[in-house]
Amino acid sequence: MISEDSIVNTRTSPDTLVDFEIAFFTVILTAVLAYPAKNAAYQVLKLFLIVFAVLTVVRRIAIMTDYSSSATRFMIGSKHFMIEVSILGIVHVIFVFSQRLGQLIEFVSPLWAFILGLFTLGFLSMGLLLKYASDDFYQYQAIVSSYQANTSPVKIWRDISRTQAINYARKIDRPDSELPSEIVALRKKEPRRLLPFPNETAQFVHGLLIRVSRRSFGILFGWAVFGNLGISVILYFALALVGGQVNLLFKRFGLESFHQRPGRRVRLAAQNIGVFFAHFIISPLF
Repeated sequence: MISEDSIVNTRTSPDTLVDFEIAFFTVILTAVLAYPAKNAAYQVLKLFLIVFAVLTVVRRIAIMTDYSSSATRFMIGSKHFMIEVSILGIVHVIFVFSQRLGQLIEFVSPLWAFILGLFTLGFLSMGLLLKYASDDFYQYQAIVSSYQANTSPVKIWRDISRTQAINYARKIDRPDSELPSEIVALRKKEPRRLLPFPNETAQFVHGLLIRVSRRSFGILFGWAVFGNLGISVILYFALALVGGQVNLLFKRFGLESFHQRPGRRVRLAAQNIGVFFAHFIISPLF
């Protein structure tokens, strides 16, 4: 397994990492306040953002006083909350734009404009990232994939992550002499096919179901309250896509490493609550 600290964070101080969190919060807060909504969910979202603001201050103080080293659980849990609130802030902004687009263009459904906006944002940010990715990005992704290759509970997904790590390592446009030995070792390995062989299909589906189930209860709750399973499923996939990009930003540029995260139950609860709350944000579109 590649050590994250020995490759990525050696040139970045904890203060700088927290400063990114504060800057990102400022962008989200400005966008949310610039485009208010009349539904009650907007008021709750503003409360979440106030908590977000308090957490960024507390985390900054914790770093300045070295308290963060003895408050690992708080530092990990607070960052996860900040990620989920950031996703909801993006959902709100796209919701407001879709409403206004529906008012300007009569034949455009605000609901489908919202869903299209979420998918566009997710795919566009992913595409730009892949198009203009730097060696630093490939190196970091090799670290993440290497970690997943050693920790995934399903063998086929460990193999997939291993192949991804090798492919990312080979994309780094730098000579071996300038790279850590772990990255050089990855470059020399042979990747395997990413798609499973027929006898591995069950393992592949098992791993896929584990990943998909992370926010699935939010779908069921949204379906029960709002009565539209199709929209709930589409909203789930759109949030997962946008959430993946936000999560990548926080993991790469925020404080704490990618492998430090809350327990599985806490993550599942937070992610599903996020999906369920997103239904209330867009409820005027139903």
